[in-house]
This record gives sequence, structure tokens and C-alpha cells, in this order.
Amino acid sequence: MEKVIFLHLFINMLKKTLIFLLLFLTSCAHSNNLPLGTRNTFVKIEKTINVMFRDGDECKHDTAEVMGSGVVIARRSGGSYILTAAHVCESGSMVNLPFILGYSVELQAVNLQEKRFKSEIVSMNHQLDTCILFAHEYRGPIAKISRRPPKIGDRVYNVAAPANIFYHNTVPIMEGFFVGNVKERGVAVYSIPAAGGSSGSPIFNSNGFLIGMIHSVNVHFPVISISPTHKDLVNFISYTITNDMNKLLIGLPNQESKFGVYPL
Repeated sequence: MEKVIFLHLFINMLKKTLIFLLLFLTSCAHSNNLPLGTRNTFVKIEKTINVMFRDGDECKHDTAEVMGSGVVIARRSGGSYILTAAHVCESGSMVNLPFILGYSVELQAVNLQEKRFKSEIVSMNHQLDTCILFAHEYRGPIAKISRRPPKIGDRVYNVAAPANIFYHNTVPIMEGFFVGNVKERGVAVYSIPAAGGSSGSPIFNSNGFLIGMIHSVNVHFPVISISPTHKDLVNFISYTITNDMNKLLIGLPNQESKFGVYPL
């Protein structure tokens, strides 16, 4: 009888131990996942270029569309600030041809609910390939920006619309690792797959904090993506938005802002 009781106690203890280990291992397995709410800070950028050009003796019109990615980084009365790549914003190099007579550009930010918001350029830095847009009437979630740069080997996550893969409440999430900074070029390198449409897409750490932004990819090995360094990116965001807000505050002293940037 005592042996039977002991056996039951042993089995129960073993079950509890297995359940504990299962819960522990499961929690560890999910601890490095990207918090799902983070992806709601993502927006797709749509750029429409309306061109008037000369074709022989005729004047014609045409339209070109360019897609990119972006992330909401701050908010103020009237809308939100969005970080993306400079080459997604600018259009001069695309229409700087002798037969181009004129052009106009329309920029829109598209959230995961596929709502579109008219946007305009606040600032661009071509050396860093960074741009900040202001999306009018956009009130979506704001990405928090990491105080600390990534460490080599850190697991990272990228939310992007490569090849315009973007649907209602559906956007690709890629993962990779931080490889390191290339001092000679002033860039950060990540092992994240990317394609056209990934430009301007945010890179998050496992806590869901913004640490980088993809602006280009290695053409010979398109799983290596390039970003501004964490320091350069934070300084660009901080300076641009603070400067823009200061201009507004001169005339609007009651302006309220919500800013997710922590300057270094």
C-alpha cells in the first residue's frame, strides 16, 4: 500500500515538474519574439509622380508609382511624423531629363487598415538616405526608439512591404541579426532579406524598440541589408522633429506633441 501511495506521489510530482518545464521553455521561446503591437506603427508609403513630357512635337502626360515603407515615430496636433528613406521621398533624379517639361508628386502613408493619409516632406538627409514625412490627420501608434544601440549577434525584426506585399492587416515580418557597423561607410549591417519596397522599413529589437531603418540591400546577396547607424538615425530624428516642433511652437504655444525619441 505504501509503495502504491509513493508511486502516485512520484507520478504527480513528475507531472508538475514536466508542466513547469513546459511553461518555462515556452515562455523562453516566445521572449525573443517581436511584440505584435509593434507592427501597427508600420505604414506603406505610396508616391505618385505625374509627369508632363515632350514626345516629338506633342506634349503628353504620364504617371509613375513608387512604393516604400515607413514607421510612425512621433505625433503632434494635426498628424504624425513618419520615418522612411530619402530616395522614397525625393523625385528630382527621376524626372531630371531634357524632355521632361514638368511634374508633380503626391505622397501618401497607408496604415494596416489601408487608410490613406496625405503626406509632405519635413526633412531629408541624402548622405544617410533618411527622410521624415508629416502625415496629416494620422493618429496611429508610435514606435518607441531604443536608447541603446544593438549589439553584434542581437536578434532583430523588420516590418516591410517588399515587392508591394501588403494587404489589410497583413504585412511581412522578417527576422535576422545585427552584424555590425562599417565605420568607413558610416552604415549598420543586418542579415535581413529585403527587396524593392523594403526601403524605409523599420528594424526593431526583440523588445519592440526601433534601432534601424533599411535603405538598401546587397544586390549580390539580398539577405544583407544596410541601415544608418543607430546613433546617426536617432540624432537625425531628434534634430528634425525638435526643430520642426520649435518652429510650430513659436506660433502655437499650446501645441501638444508626443515624441518617442530619446536623443543620445
